[in-house]
Amino acid sequence: MQLLITPEIVVLFAVLAQAVFAAGLLWFAPHNQLPNRFLALLLLAIALWVLDGL
Repeated sequence: MQLLITPEIVVLFAVLAQAVFAAGLLWFAPHNQLPNRFLALLLLAIALWVLDGL
């Protein structure tokens, strides 16, 4: 399977990288830990869902 590199694919990978980075920041935030971790897991789940659709 070949993946053609189009501008839409580049933007999609940028959004996925941003979601993973934001999830990492939320996971290791010192305040409000439990809600931040749930939000980080939600962000990762959505990022993986989008990646699966790719």
